[in-house]
Amino acid sequence: MLSSAGGALWLGEHHNSAADHNIQATLIRKLHEDRKRLFTKTAAPPMAIGLEQVQRQFQPVLDDFIAGKISEEEMLKGVDWEK
Repeated sequence: MLSSAGGALWLGEHHNSAADHNIQATLIRKLHEDRKRLFTKTAAPPMAIGLEQVQRQFQPVLDDFIAGKISEEEMLKGVDWEK
């Protein structure tokens, strides 16, 4: 059930599972459609979607990047982005 008050939805998946990714896409599409129906008299507030792409062990590197302590190049190297 959707609420005009907003909220968050967390979805887990197996990173190499096309079926899981299809389910995620379907749920996101459905949420977007439902929001349009919920806000028929006013514009729906923006909808943001965040996707996790980095393993938890690299969170300190991401924290340093967000804090401006390291460059983008250092962050990409620090999270093994090319692996």
